[in-house]
Amino acid sequence: MSNTTTTCEYGSWTSLSQTFTATVEDWIAQQLPDPTDVEEVDVPAIARTVRAEINWGLPEGVSLEGDVVYGPAEGEAFDAFTASDFRVALDEIDVATIIIRHTETTVTIAHIRGILDSPAQDPVLYVDHAGRLKIGPAAGANHHQVVLDREQVRDFFDGAALSEISAEDLEDLVTDAQSRVEEITAE
Repeated sequence: MSNTTTTCEYGSWTSLSQTFTATVEDWIAQQLPDPTDVEEVDVPAIARTVRAEINWGLPEGVSLEGDVVYGPAEGEAFDAFTASDFRVALDEIDVATIIIRHTETTVTIAHIRGILDSPAQDPVLYVDHAGRLKIGPAAGANHHQVVLDREQVRDFFDGAALSEISAEDLEDLVTDAQSRVEEITAE
């Protein structure tokens, strides 16, 4: 005799979240401080964390899988689950903190722009004592924590203006910088 529980669909992200978005990923994109960062942020990783946090707040046996909420087809969870249970679980998560956790050590094109546009003398991108990426004057950064400085960025692009640089070249620099961040944070 099988001891499996039959599950059924309790509702979709769209119907239960009341966020007016089709997917968890769409909702996260709306929550980003700068919507243009959606191409530079690991939205799927953030979505996995958001789903896990929502699932933690849902009644036992009920879970958000992809963009659909499933649960037992009968029993206590089936009888008791309401759309407000999902909304409470969603409201309990701190999506801003989740986004920060996933992005504070992710180098983006915005960081490259920030180094080039910074009014600071000798600006650098560095990992601060809390493990976050910051842009500031070289004099204020521990040299072991520096990821990139303005001269390195200019040299990488042979002095070309940011608007003249191909997306592929930008990606190469971001990838190199991200490798340096990973080295620093692993120390």
